[in-house]
Amino acid sequence: MKRIGFLAYGASLAGITLLTAGYTFNSILFLYDYAGGFSALAVTGWLIATFCPITLSWLAWVMSRRTKACWLPHIVFIPVAMAVFGVGSSLLFDTIGVLGDSMADGFALLTGSGYLMLALLVHLTAIIAPGVRNVRRWANGS
Repeated sequence: MKRIGFLAYGASLAGITLLTAGYTFNSILFLYDYAGGFSALAVTGWLIATFCPITLSWLAWVMSRRTKACWLPHIVFIPVAMAVFGVGSSLLFDTIGVLGDSMADGFALLTGSGYLMLALLVHLTAIIAPGVRNVRRWANGS
């Protein structure tokens, strides 16, 4: 990804943050009142679910520049990011004592879900784009 791509990625992250922060904040306040406070474990679960997919995305981009098979870190990123998000959300909801299946509970991870969806889309594109370029080169005979 070139500079313009990283700029668009950052702008998309900022847009997701601006669009979802209010809902996430209100849901976290609801859960705080419901649970009577949060433990450090619940906050850690929220931080993992929200920010680890973006951190792993950055790590995958760094690794793709350093390896010959530039598509491999992107393929590895997809299941790892989904698993990390699941672990973080489970840690949050199990510590608080809710299932996370109601609207008020689920909005606590709305920003993190948006980050995860954006990162998955970007990395899926990073896997497909080189393949399309190679097929076009092969079809043109070069």
